[in-house]
Amino acid sequence: PDINHLLQSIYRGVANMFWILVLTGMVIYVYTVMGVMLFKDNDPRHFQDLGYGLRTVIQLTTADTDWLTIIYINYYGCSEYGYDSAADEGWCTDSTARPFFSVAYIVSLLFILAHIMLNLFIGVISQEMEETVVSTRAERRFQCKMQLALRTKDLWSDADKIPSKLYGAEYESLTNHLRLLSGFAVDEPDEDDNARVKAMHKWHKMQLQLQHLVNSREFEFGIGAIIVTAGVISGFTASFSEEPVWANALEKAFLTCYGIELLLKFFAKLDKHVSFYTGHDRWWHVYDTFIVVIGLIPNDLTPAAPAMRLLRLLLLFRFVRVVKPLQIVLLSLAGSMGALLYVVFLMFLLFFAYGVAGVGLFAKNDPFHFGSLGRAMLTL
Repeated sequence: PDINHLLQSIYRGVANMFWILVLTGMVIYVYTVMGVMLFKDNDPRHFQDLGYGLRTVIQLTTADTDWLTIIYINYYGCSEYGYDSAADEGWCTDSTARPFFSVAYIVSLLFILAHIMLNLFIGVISQEMEETVVSTRAERRFQCKMQLALRTKDLWSDADKIPSKLYGAEYESLTNHLRLLSGFAVDEPDEDDNARVKAMHKWHKMQLQLQHLVNSREFEFGIGAIIVTAGVISGFTASFSEEPVWANALEKAFLTCYGIELLLKFFAKLDKHVSFYTGHDRWWHVYDTFIVVIGLIPNDLTPAAPAMRLLRLLLLFRFVRVVKPLQIVLLSLAGSMGALLYVVFLMFLLFFAYGVAGVGLFAKNDPFHFGSLGRAMLTL
């Protein structure tokens, strides 16, 4: 039995790890597209297209490349750092310094992919082993109860002999429980569901139909297919300097589908408490609304165009709503963020304190790494 439980825990662990791997692949894909959109002109050696970007993101995730060099290239611009050898001639054609985006992109990538996502695999193995121990103990307790039941089996072999086999108080307690379980006060059966539906208001009937539609497997997988298609197109067009006309038309069509889906779900759950935005799934609905609102912002707003394209990548994570195991993994991860934020805040305080000390000690001798507080914290 112990070996059987162990094998079952390994099987469950492999299933959970598969969905963690799927979620990790989605995050890698999003970071790849973001990197190509942000840095393809300044750093073509790492983010020239989707293939180069994917290789760079995987190398950053597995610590197989010098991530600080990639930060400096995009922090200062390729003309100032990283592209100064003869072999790099012709690569740096459009030097653009992006200090904020370079630091935010690389640091968040390392934090999420190289630390959180990869450690999820270890967490799954540990959890399944713990559940194996718990289930083994429960199985042993169940076996003890079965043995006790076998020893008292002859109690029910002859109903006439039960009073002679039990003491007076035990027999009275047993008969009282049997009377209770026999059900003297039986509730009146509920009205037939069809009769209640006929008595409902037309609006309630329509809500029932909408709920049946939006909760159907076909509807969920249809939306999931649209989300995956939109993500693939976003990745394909990431290396273009301007979004193609056909991609823009498809994006509007997808946005229309998202808007219709949001309206259907809103009216399906509409009540006086507005539980669509206050109920159990309120954060998912707020996220869906945010994505649709972002999509309504016109692409011809030049200053906001790159940011809008990046935010629309978040559409891909709506696929989590369709696949329940992915939703469980993401919710479990979000549940641990409360304690994790305190750890991040403590780390920030330590970096800040050592950054101030580094500027005071090494700013004159090493201005490149400790010339300012921001550079010092980045170096640390």
